[in-house]
Amino acid sequence: MNIDSDRQDSVSVTYLKAESAMEEDGETKMKSESPFQIQKQLYEFTDNKQKTFEDIVSKNKYLRYEHERFINAQIAPRANNWDFQGLKISQRQYSTHFFHHYTAKFIPQIPQNIIKLYGKNGGVIFDPFLGSGTTLVEAKLLGHKSAGIEINPMGIKIVRAKVTPVDFKEVQNVLKWLIEKKRQKENIIDIELFPDSSLWFRKDVRFKIYNILERVKDLDSITKNFMEVALSDNLKGMSNALMHRTMPVLPRTSKYIDKKHYNRTVNNETRHIDVYGSMLAQVHRMMFASAYLQLHDGKTPALPIIGDSRNLIKHLNQQGIEKVNMTITSPPYWDAQNYQQLHSLSFKLFNLEFPDFVEIGRDKKAYF
Repeated sequence: MNIDSDRQDSVSVTYLKAESAMEEDGETKMKSESPFQIQKQLYEFTDNKQKTFEDIVSKNKYLRYEHERFINAQIAPRANNWDFQGLKISQRQYSTHFFHHYTAKFIPQIPQNIIKLYGKNGGVIFDPFLGSGTTLVEAKLLGHKSAGIEINPMGIKIVRAKVTPVDFKEVQNVLKWLIEKKRQKENIIDIELFPDSSLWFRKDVRFKIYNILERVKDLDSITKNFMEVALSDNLKGMSNALMHRTMPVLPRTSKYIDKKHYNRTVNNETRHIDVYGSMLAQVHRMMFASAYLQLHDGKTPALPIIGDSRNLIKHLNQQGIEKVNMTITSPPYWDAQNYQQLHSLSFKLFNLEFPDFVEIGRDKKAYF
């Protein structure tokens, strides 16, 4: 199984002094944090490791938090009922599952329990409709090799961010940069992020998004992707798009009624949009969730493959995978969701290519 495993066998778990963004009275404000005292060396996942998993987790409140969320999310079906009704958000969005919104994904407890019941040591767990990678995250948490195919390039970006070890030292540097940017007064200049971006984002927001992209562009591809996914998850909320619509849709005027959030009035020209603060909070939490996942299992490979599952044998063989031991998937809701259109702002910002055919979505003609 030929899997690109840069930093798969080790993970840097160094955390510097940082400040986390806290929501208070509707605005993002800064709260000083004590230094994150975790190992400053690479934590090698070998039989001769000097520090145990428990030692490292116990010394950091954020990793303890991630561990508690993981433990509380280990839920078996009751009386063979797989509805899992009544789950808390924390039991669905633990580990790296929360990294990016993705519509109509199945809850982690489904692949979690199937793998526990039927997974074989050394086998490959496969998901032909990978989506945002729920199956791969669960397989990795449970110590099983995994691979999945997804045609949506934004989905692949999200999965890679979830399962691939990043350079945590560089992540910390970006966090420190974001803290400084929040404090600075900037001279806003007009930036065009992509054609028609001025319709979707205010001038000050475009400028700050551009600054973030410039800051991360020279990072290694894995860490850069991690940062772009963090930015993408906040992109629609930073935009002029209607807040009560899942699909990015522009309002007729800058002022409108948000029908989802208590019918409040939204004014896109004047509302507070904390670009740096939102990015800071997202990256901060993603960093610890990713660190916990890699500490939990830093060796087991998880491979997201971009491609069309109608050619899955070809895609798997190209990766050296001749056999899978289990297939777990949640097929796309072809009659209900337009997955790529939901992430159209991210497609434009990151210059991603749409597949050269009409997405199934609500267009039933595209299904035949």
